[in-house]
Amino acid sequence: MNDTSEQTLNVAIAQVVNRDDVISCKDSVSSPKTSIAFAILAIIQATLIFTIVMVGVPLPQIATEFSLNQADLVLINAAYGLPFSGLLLFGGRLTDRYSGQKMFSFGLILFGLSSLLGAFSPSYEILVLTRFLQGIGAAMTAPASLALLKKLFTEPATFGKAMATWGGVSVLGGAVGFLASGIVTTWLSWRWMFIVPILVAFLGVILVHKLIPASKFVIQETRPGLDLIGAILATLGISIGSYGLIMSIEHPWSSLLVMAPLIVGGLASSYSSSWKNT
Repeated sequence: MNDTSEQTLNVAIAQVVNRDDVISCKDSVSSPKTSIAFAILAIIQATLIFTIVMVGVPLPQIATEFSLNQADLVLINAAYGLPFSGLLLFGGRLTDRYSGQKMFSFGLILFGLSSLLGAFSPSYEILVLTRFLQGIGAAMTAPASLALLKKLFTEPATFGKAMATWGGVSVLGGAVGFLASGIVTTWLSWRWMFIVPILVAFLGVILVHKLIPASKFVIQETRPGLDLIGAILATLGISIGSYGLIMSIEHPWSSLLVMAPLIVGGLASSYSSSWKNT
């Protein structure tokens, strides 16, 4: 994940962690359940990072199958990270409003279904769409996972230790992604890389709901507002602008395919900032 994405994730973490007034926990889960639930949440977090890099090694195989150029391959890689980083703050806002458990389930199910679609992608366009939907699901899941984590560890000291482990798990997910993608691509096919997010997503939803039932959480009547238009504009601005940069690999900077996305992306990003200030 690049520096911008990491900074955005840190802001989203702070937003979720500081919203103690949104979701209150009636009682804490027992110690064994806490440990198991934490392990599952950590695996899910690692999988979200794993998915960023899992198509890196198989790109030559994908290029051969779909007859792609370099710009197409860059877009496959970027299609996941763009909505993931662009919608993290909005995902945190949704978590504040609708509870961590609901957004966790929604995000993880979307992540799993899009991964299932990716495993059977019949074309390059469907594969890019799959990666984009995965990114949206990840952006909804990551802040919600942190909200659930805070409910598991209510003491500041234990929560701090859990967050330290959380950061290490994220790094591990990226390393495992590179290693696993090489092994799976060599012996099987790039399509098998999607099996990991599929299994983690659907097993994660089931197990977390059993370990942290909805009855443990109470949603306060006062809920924060949503800046839906601002979130959409910001994400579109980042995505369209990045597309223009990707197109510069195959086309000159003066090309309409490069300049138009950069201009539109810049305008969308600027308008999203002014919209938030109105």
